Amino acid sequence: MPTKLPQWSDVDRLLRPNTRGDLAVVEEVKAIEQSLVNIFTTRKGERVHRPEIGCNLYYAIGQPMTEKTARLIRSAITDAFGQEPRAQYIRTNIKWNKRKLRAYLTIIWDTPFATEEQKTTLFIDDDGIGVVD
Repeated sequence: MPTKLPQWSDVDRLLRPNTRGDLAVVEEVKAIEQSLVNIFTTRKGERVHRPEIGCNLYYAIGQPMTEKTARLIRSAITDAFGQEPRAQYIRTNIKWNKRKLRAYLTIIWDTPFATEEQKTTLFIDDDGIGVVD
């Protein structure tokens, strides 16, 4: 049985409105996932007062789709999990779409506050990093 989940919440990263027209809020495990996505899509050094926050995934943009790039991606993601103590990294599956010149990253992670493993999917292409919703 999972541990009782504390009340975590955050403003929706896409600033979507809720049914009352206010900013929507994500809660619980979704708030943890949003925190991870914010880390993955922030370059290290980008936050002036917290330069240690972020991920080196941006080094993979424009790189050839090789095993060396896959190692760089996995290393950056593993390091990023050190910034979110509520989540534990399990693995990253990388699927290359050579026609679109895009890599899809399925990041599997866990938290003691959920009953099953969680999955977050990102993509990397020449335009940057994005989230597959």
